[in-house]
Amino acid sequence: MRILVYGMVGSQRGGIESFLLNMNAYMSKETIFDYVIEEDHCIHEKEIRARGGNIYYIMARAKNPIKNISDNKKLLKKLRGTTDAIYFNLSSLSWIEPIRLALSEKYRVYVHAHNSQFISQNSTLAYRIVNYINKYRLGNYQIQRLTCSKPCSEFLYRTCDKVQMIYNAVDMERFIYNEEKRVYYRKLLNADENVALLGFVGRIQGEKNPSYLLKIIKAISKQGEKVKMIIVGEGDLKKALEEEVDKEHLQECVEFLGKRDDVNCLMQAMDVLLLPSFHEGLPYVVVEAQAAGLRCLVSENVTREVDYTGTVHFLKLEPNAENWTEAFAEKHSTDYDRLAISKMAAESNFNINVEAHRLEQILRN
Repeated sequence: MRILVYGMVGSQRGGIESFLLNMNAYMSKETIFDYVIEEDHCIHEKEIRARGGNIYYIMARAKNPIKNISDNKKLLKKLRGTTDAIYFNLSSLSWIEPIRLALSEKYRVYVHAHNSQFISQNSTLAYRIVNYINKYRLGNYQIQRLTCSKPCSEFLYRTCDKVQMIYNAVDMERFIYNEEKRVYYRKLLNADENVALLGFVGRIQGEKNPSYLLKIIKAISKQGEKVKMIIVGEGDLKKALEEEVDKEHLQECVEFLGKRDDVNCLMQAMDVLLLPSFHEGLPYVVVEAQAAGLRCLVSENVTREVDYTGTVHFLKLEPNAENWTEAFAEKHSTDYDRLAISKMAAESNFNINVEAHRLEQILRN
């Protein structure tokens, strides 16, 4: 079974990219994901090719929407005899012409909602009007509707009826808490056991509210706590955040690790995961953190559905971040069994060994 997938960004590995690549890796070898990319390169090419997938590069809609429609039309006609279904992974409804084209070619079409709010750069009145119109149009299409959370369903669809939940599942075995890895990685990070190690993992972009991380660590440091923060990821605001760290003289307690492929191991070393986002769908990183037995402090803008172990604390984004300091002090001073939390996570719906096969069956049917 070959599935043509929309929604992959070729130049980054964010939540949607991780979801698609990870889920397909745990499906049977007979299910192959091919990808449509609106760029001229794809950093995931090796991984996609290893699974037998193809990559189809088309004109970006932002550069030339007419050419984008033409490229989509040609591609969908070309693949009609070899592709079983089209799978759209959306963060908004700003552009749904490919969905219309796929339906006109009589494909089975699946639409998966991954976001619950407008992002800052796409929140103009015109953009909202287009989304509102397309939300109505989408409601009339004969498609299969999927979502990662109820808020995402409400954002993308006119009704939440007949929407199937697909959990943002992870490989629990990779993240399960391991004391030896914790000791090893804390040595690499120069973090003694008497140092509280805070962590952020994700794109350093506006919706993640990265500057608030510095408010948190400054507030905690004022309480006399020995603390260090590691920031894992890249993004448009990384340089500005590095400059802010220098300006606030936080170089000794904030370390930028860039893009890493050992996040599962870094999470073993952390004591708390931070996510002060302005908005999220259902953040992959919080699912992974719980699989590692980590306590998580996240903004109240994050959907409650992500707390599947009872170790996630939701907080308001107060100007001085003192409430985050209080929550950290409470969590950090209380002992708990991280391995037990990891085992609890492994038995949940977020286990990829179960959820990948469920998604595969949905796409097959």
